[in-house]
Amino acid sequence: MPRVQRPALESFTEALLVALDTPESLAPDVADSLVTADLRGHSSHGVRQLVSKYAGEITEGKIEPTAVPRIEREGEPWALVDGELAYGQLAGKLAVDTAIDRADEYGIGLASLKRVSHIGRVGEFAERACEAGMAFVGFVSNPGSAWVAPPGSAQRRFSTNPIAIGIPTFGALEFPLVADLSTAQVAHGKIKERAASGESVPDEWLVADSGESMTDPATFEASGEGAIFPLGGRTAGYKGFNLSVMSELLTANVADGTVSGMSDVIWGNHATFFVVDLEAFTARERIADRAAAIADYVRSTDFSADLSPGAAANGDETLLPGEAEHTATVRCRDDGVPFSSADAESLVELARREGVTEDAIPAAFR
Repeated sequence: MPRVQRPALESFTEALLVALDTPESLAPDVADSLVTADLRGHSSHGVRQLVSKYAGEITEGKIEPTAVPRIEREGEPWALVDGELAYGQLAGKLAVDTAIDRADEYGIGLASLKRVSHIGRVGEFAERACEAGMAFVGFVSNPGSAWVAPPGSAQRRFSTNPIAIGIPTFGALEFPLVADLSTAQVAHGKIKERAASGESVPDEWLVADSGESMTDPATFEASGEGAIFPLGGRTAGYKGFNLSVMSELLTANVADGTVSGMSDVIWGNHATFFVVDLEAFTARERIADRAAAIADYVRSTDFSADLSPGAAANGDETLLPGEAEHTATVRCRDDGVPFSSADAESLVELARREGVTEDAIPAAFR
């Protein structure tokens, strides 16, 4: 498995973005988001997206690589961002930074966004708010994309509509507490990633038209058959379904967008970010004390070796929200960012086709 150190990976990603007609002034911000996703252990939302999603969407006109998001309307504690079909990472950063600024002044800030491509790993924006000492709640939807079935169906009707929550810990822990999760059993990017590498998926992720579980993600991607289960699967999928529907309605209404089922669906992500200055409500020391207390409480749980945290869990032990990402970051800083051979080959193929120079391609990929 090839491993690449962050500086080399960022340089390569920037070169590939520029080759895809991204201005040199914008490429570093997009590259930083993609590489950080890889560093955090979420390769499904990392540099591989340039091959699996972004290059094709640039060709199709779904991403305008030269576009810059802008604030369309604003009030004192809120703003609406028009993504202008730019890279979603750029729109997401503008939205969360705007919400942080509003929260700094008013105690709470809200920013919504529309007309934007895939905004990437939503946890990045939660981390960004936490770095500013603020809490974050984010909802994202994509009514132009259908991968997830409602409970009792195998028809693709909704996107994976993720939700993210972040709480700063002010040094009580080595990382902020960040939960970034799909309202489906899994993010679609992780299905695509396993399809490319030839891996199977847990039998609780996908449902076939017959109602049986699917474990071959390549068939899911190629055939159009089946759907992703809503979060909660066969037993409690109504919970994930309810979260998904309400998230889609919230983001569409706050962003003045559309929802699934409308005749004029606007392609791309809608999002709503809430940022709260917790120190307007409580003391920083108390925030840190609460983070430490809940971490100690969880870690002192009597865990059993006979009970698994789940087939898709990150490792064989229960971790705090954001802990897996922190662990992955430390490991990647020491050892380099890992890539599957399939992803490395695909990235090199795209780079050479787009005219990226050989010296810009990481040696581990060649």
